[in-house]
Amino acid sequence: NRILTTESTDSIRSRVHNRIGVAFDIKGEVDSALKHLRKTLELRKKCCGASFIGNTYQNIGISYYFQGEYDSALVYYLRALDLHEQGESLKGQSMDFNNIGLIYRTQGQYEKAKEYYHRSISVKRALNDKPALLKTYSNLSAISQYLDELDSALYYSELILIYALQVSDTAEIATAYDGIGGILYRQKEYKKSIPYLEKAV
Repeated sequence: NRILTTESTDSIRSRVHNRIGVAFDIKGEVDSALKHLRKTLELRKKCCGASFIGNTYQNIGISYYFQGEYDSALVYYLRALDLHEQGESLKGQSMDFNNIGLIYRTQGQYEKAKEYYHRSISVKRALNDKPALLKTYSNLSAISQYLDELDSALYYSELILIYALQVSDTAEIATAYDGIGGILYRQKEYKKSIPYLEKAV
C-alpha cells in the first residue's frame, strides 16, 4: 500500500534547508547558514503558515546576532514577532521578546531590554515554562545589578532561586544562592549574605 502524505515538496525542502542552515550556524559558518535560511524563507512563504515563517525570520535574526549585526538581527526578530502574533504562537512570541530584549541589552538600551524581558515573562507564565522563566529572571537580575538597582536585582534573584528549586536545576540553584549572597554583600548586609554564599559552594 502507498503511504499517503499531504506534505508538499516545498515544505519538505524548507525543513531540510532549515536544518542545514541551523547546522552551519552552530558550526559558526554564518554565510552558509544565511544562504540556507533565506532559501527556507523563500520556500516557507509558498507553503507554510505564519508561525513557521516567523520561526525562519527568528533563525535568520540569530545568525545576524552572532555576526554582531544587531540592527539587522532586530529587524528579523521584530518581523518574527509580528508573524508569531498572527499565528498565535505563544512559544514563538516568548522567544522573540527574549531575543529583542537581548539585542537592546547588548546595545546598552537597558530600559527597552527590561520592557521586552517583562513581555517575555508574561507569555512564559501563560505557558508555565518554568525553565525559561528562570533564564529571563536571570537576565533581569543581571541588568539590575549592572545598573546598581540592587533591590530589584535581589527580587529577581530570589525568583530565580524559587524556579530553580521547582525544576531541580542544581547549577542554577547554586548560581541563585551566589547571586543573592553577592547582592546582600554589596548592600553591606554581610551577616545575611553568609548563609547564601555558603549554600553556593
